[in-house]
Amino acid sequence: MPITHIVLFALAPSSTAEAQQALAARFLALKDKCVKPDGSKYIKSLIGGKQTSPEGKGKGLQYGFVVEFETEEDRTYYLEKDAEHLAFAGGNGGLVTDACVFDFTPGEF
Repeated sequence: MPITHIVLFALAPSSTAEAQQALAARFLALKDKCVKPDGSKYIKSLIGGKQTSPEGKGKGLQYGFVVEFETEEDRTYYLEKDAEHLAFAGGNGGLVTDACVFDFTPGEF
C-alpha cells in the first residue's frame, strides 16, 4: 500500500532567507539522492513549499513537504537506513526548531 509522509518545519527566527532556501533545496534533493542498496530510487514523489494559508492555524510551521512511497517497506528504509535522509535529519545546525510528521495510507481511516 502507498504511504504519504508529510513533514512540516518551524524555522529559527534568526535564520536567513538563504539558509532557509538551502534547507528546502536539500530536502527536495532527497527525491533523487535517496536510493536503495541496488541503486534504485524509491521515493515516488516529493513536493514542498512555504506555508501560505490565510487561516491563521499554521502553529508556527513555515515549510511543508509531502513525500510519497510505494510501500511501507520503502518508508521504513527511508526513516531507518537511508544515509542521505539520515544525514539531512541530523544535520540542520539548529535551523529547524520544531517539526511535525504525519503519515497515512490514502483512503484508510
